[in-house]
Amino acid sequence: ESGARLLLDVENLYANWLNFGGEEPEGLLNRMLPQHVVGLHIAGGRVDQTGFYVDAHDSCPGEPELRLAEIAAVKLAPQYAIIEFDTAVPAVTDLERLCFSWRQRIATNQVRPAIS
Repeated sequence: ESGARLLLDVENLYANWLNFGGEEPEGLLNRMLPQHVVGLHIAGGRVDQTGFYVDAHDSCPGEPELRLAEIAAVKLAPQYAIIEFDTAVPAVTDLERLCFSWRQRIATNQVRPAIS
């Protein structure tokens, strides 16, 4: 109702599904409308000592997160995407490779189902 647009946090979408279940993230993405999403936030996470998946921003996004981000990018056409690292920032060449690979998969629309 407000007309405000989202910065869609793909890692949180994935982490919440892993930790709490419910509707698969791809189903939620399929119900979103492009006019409601302005950007994507992508990060890596890990399982902590208690078995809880943490949106830690301390690693590269994994394949499930990247596939969700690809689906969101193709379906929702956001204006930008942010890949965030708080710690363990990879070398620039690794970041370039990650970004190039992700953009190529989106450009060629080689997007597979995110959850298998």
